[in-house]
Amino acid sequence: MRALEVLSAFTAHEPWLGNQDICNRTGLPAPTTTRFLKTLTALGYLNYSAQRRKYQLAAAVLSLGYAATSHSDIQRVVRGEMIKFANANNVSLVLGMRERLDLVVLDNCHWDGGQRHNSLSVGARMNLVSSQLGFTLLAALPSLERTYLLENIERRMPEDWPGAQPQVSDAIQQIRSQGFYRAQSLVEPDLSIVCAPLTIPDRAPFVLACYGSVVSMNKARVSRELGPKLVSLANHLKQSFK
Repeated sequence: MRALEVLSAFTAHEPWLGNQDICNRTGLPAPTTTRFLKTLTALGYLNYSAQRRKYQLAAAVLSLGYAATSHSDIQRVVRGEMIKFANANNVSLVLGMRERLDLVVLDNCHWDGGQRHNSLSVGARMNLVSSQLGFTLLAALPSLERTYLLENIERRMPEDWPGAQPQVSDAIQQIRSQGFYRAQSLVEPDLSIVCAPLTIPDRAPFVLACYGSVVSMNKARVSRELGPKLVSLANHLKQSFK
């Protein structure tokens, strides 16, 4: 596959490359390179920095054996803030990111009395249209990238798409209007989840999710307290990496 030539152009010493850099290293024509870059970015193999106008290997490349950029620096900072938030508000928190058409849980922390849920444990993987975290990530993407992914999802998961489409639209609307997305878990009906996108410069979007029982995280508490606090946490973390 010629697209793999694009990925092989990146090295640990030169993690950021522009279109022309990749053309020079691969010998591919500029239109072909541009098309491959767009596809690889949409599939989660590359991150694009609008500020640099360059690309960087993303975490999904790890599955192919390439040296992708580690997110450990972000996880260290984010985890400390997640623990504080969880203990201060008696909830559990999850950090997730996209890998191709899946959502992967990177970290999870609980307050002292928090109940653990296997569906949200570290390393858990679910497709983007099967969870609130996935809907939130889709809502956080640039419209062109989101459209491309949704077209792929509709084609590859035709049985899931009709039920997912209105929920993706609902997530987009909620995040645009209030900054967070609230809904009951699709996997565990007694679980309430509120999510907020976490955008960090030069990185693919992450998602922060706060969850607890529907009793402790009722609609009023989420709308007035937890949702705005989670958005504030995401904004604080974004500023920490500038």
